[in-house]
Amino acid sequence: MFQLKSHFENDHRSHQSDWLRHQWFIKSRQDQEKRTDRAEKLEDELLSIATEVILATEIQIEAFNIKLDQYDEATVKALMENQIALDSIQATIELMLNDAYSMEDGRRVFKTENGEQVFDEFGNSVTAEELDFGLIPENAPTWEEWQGALQTKNDLTVQRTEIMEFQEKVDETREKVRTGQFTSDEIDSFENELNSEAPPSVKAQMPDFENIPDAKAVFSEKAQPAEIPTSRLQTQESTYDPMS
Repeated sequence: MFQLKSHFENDHRSHQSDWLRHQWFIKSRQDQEKRTDRAEKLEDELLSIATEVILATEIQIEAFNIKLDQYDEATVKALMENQIALDSIQATIELMLNDAYSMEDGRRVFKTENGEQVFDEFGNSVTAEELDFGLIPENAPTWEEWQGALQTKNDLTVQRTEIMEFQEKVDETREKVRTGQFTSDEIDSFENELNSEAPPSVKAQMPDFENIPDAKAVFSEKAQPAEIPTSRLQTQESTYDPMS
């Protein structure tokens, strides 16, 4: 009787052990499936995020390239207007030299508007002992007009240097973007730098400068492309008056 009881107890424990192993196997498989599902879901999410980041960067770079094109166009127009103005003021300077009174030593001189002082073309003061101020015709260009013309030429020369330096900056930035890989923030930094360094003469050729969107603003959180307005610059004749 004791042996029979022991047999049934052993048999019960054996069945219980098999049942526990079976339950453990089922749970283990379910846990593995859950881990696999989570891993696949995480991988899909990471891939989706990575794809959106790449797409957003491509859109931002494209928008930035459009703005670089606008800067190129504005820079060329600014240089053209600057050259027209330089040619005009140079012609004015030569005309003023032709109309100025010439001393015996060849110096061209200019009398101040109040008639009290005379200076030569290089800015040297001429005394009454050197020249009778009354010999200078009343319709001759004045010292103030001469100084104004020289200042205008100097300002235009400085302006031209600024435009050309900015053009080099735009070209260098375009080459960087073309040959390198940059984050969204880096592209945004390039854009802010150009915006702050653009000379007034270049911005003047971009009527919509303040309304041109930042490259970062042209795509949404879903990395959907936005329409980027193209430049509406119109070619026009220079209205610069060097004597105004």
